[in-house]
Amino acid sequence: PAVAEWVHEFPEFESRDLFITGESYAGVYVPLLADLIYEGMRGGETSLNLRGVAIGDGVARPSPKDSQWLHVQFMYGHGQVSTRLYEAILDTCTEAALRNNSYASMPGCPELLETMDTAIGDFYEYNLYDQCAHGAAALLGSLDSVASATVLRGGLNDYACGSDEAIATWVSRPDVQAAMHVPRGAVWNNVDGSWPEYKATASDLSSVYLKWMAGSAALRVLIYSGDTDPMITSFYSEEWVRALGFPEREPWRAWVFEHAGAELTGGYVTRFLTANAADGGAFDLLTIRGSGHMVPLMQRSAALSFFSTWIHGETYPRTGQGKHANKAPSIPAGALKGALASRSRVLNRKLELLRGLTAAAATED
Repeated sequence: PAVAEWVHEFPEFESRDLFITGESYAGVYVPLLADLIYEGMRGGETSLNLRGVAIGDGVARPSPKDSQWLHVQFMYGHGQVSTRLYEAILDTCTEAALRNNSYASMPGCPELLETMDTAIGDFYEYNLYDQCAHGAAALLGSLDSVASATVLRGGLNDYACGSDEAIATWVSRPDVQAAMHVPRGAVWNNVDGSWPEYKATASDLSSVYLKWMAGSAALRVLIYSGDTDPMITSFYSEEWVRALGFPEREPWRAWVFEHAGAELTGGYVTRFLTANAADGGAFDLLTIRGSGHMVPLMQRSAALSFFSTWIHGETYPRTGQGKHANKAPSIPAGALKGALASRSRVLNRKLELLRGLTAAAATED
């Protein structure tokens, strides 16, 4: 209904190709929304033209935090755990017990995992190599508890710090609260799925992807992951994608992009063969080198490159392609002028709607 209302307000977008993207928990609600549109297209109930879905560092099956196995693999794979301790954990805990969470009953296993978490120290749960200072709620000495976490500094990122504090200040402004139609003076909390009223109804989205890829719609799916995200790891993304059972169309390889005149490795991509490939469908798994949870924030140039490639249905550039590697796309002057004019109409319409809502709220007060 919300998408239908949006199209009603801005009909100039109705016939355009539609791509829906999201990150993190959007791994649940974006596929569910997209599936409603997909079914509407099949039944002739909507004129929308869904062409693709992209999920970044997203949840698609039971929470990755439910598996200590992935936590151990991620930390060892990123050099945070010694080989000696890693081998001791495998010998004592076993992969099976770490996967099915029966490790607590394995003699000596809980102690080894505690030793590992202590040895790792504190880290930002959304980017292992983050150098910003964060409060205790954003830090983890393990993925199970934040109670003993302390302030952190150290890492390699080049994006601005302070976004958490900035958004809290911004949403507390009276003019912002008025525009959002929340009670003046309301206290904002960044709650991440821990409120008791929330009821999960979709714990595994695998069946949605299988249905799409078995159909005849030219639907392109991209699952992308920052490879330094400790929360929703690239290990987790690869595991659930491979569990879908699609054969490889193109095995794991590096993809590159152009930045400041140089060819850079953006990460790695695996492309899968699906039944709808002949109709233009695709299913890709892609990692982004050096990015944490929020890829467009943490690796902007790389994100622009792979999104452009995906939207246009192109091949991700290979190592050695040099000047042919993707870079920020150029926009013809005429197209840019038209896009800006269209955007201006959309913004003006949004402002009209907002003024009407604000006036109505003021009248009610």
